[in-house]
Amino acid sequence: MRTLQRCTIVLLVCAVAVTSLFTQTRSGKLGIGVSGNLDYILGDGKAQSKLGGDGGASLFYSPTNYLGLRANFGIGKLRWETVTIPKRTKITDYLYGGGYISLDMSPTSVLNPFIFGGGAVVFFTPRRADGTFKPGNIFDIHISGGAGVDYFLSEFWSITFKGEYVYTGSRYYNGDDTSGKDSFLRAGVEIRYYFFDQSVIKKLLDALKERYKK
Repeated sequence: MRTLQRCTIVLLVCAVAVTSLFTQTRSGKLGIGVSGNLDYILGDGKAQSKLGGDGGASLFYSPTNYLGLRANFGIGKLRWETVTIPKRTKITDYLYGGGYISLDMSPTSVLNPFIFGGGAVVFFTPRRADGTFKPGNIFDIHISGGAGVDYFLSEFWSITFKGEYVYTGSRYYNGDDTSGKDSFLRAGVEIRYYFFDQSVIKKLLDALKERYKK
């Protein structure tokens, strides 16, 4: 009887291990973490762009295999140099919350390449060409898309590397009063911890425990 019990437990442990290896982004999995990005504003004028950055919270939910719902919330700073003399480095602050849909190409592997697209709600500080604050609308909508890869350290932890192109709805991020809307490039890293339903495994273990108690 003890031999049977040990064999059963070993088989269950193996099943859990196999699950950890081959079901990284399965249906119902929720990941919560942090993100950090480098931003490079492209603009639509003569202002000199410099590297900025943003960071905040990163969320991931998998309603089905191959489809992911991703979200980011944070604050950022776009850096640029004025065209006016003397030239000065200015910062455009922004606060954002975005949602994205991703196509996960290899959801059961340690490496999961994906493409994504979505939008974000943004509050920012509009700037004139000389870098001073421009009173007016501070609300904006961003549309973005890109690609990345999730690398799973284990069933519970992942590191994501991604790059995206962000198109804004305003021309005042780097102070250029031109007709075209500004845009910027973003490249970043996200680290997430995952929660998922292991109730089936738990119920099996509880059932075995009760069986051998009897």
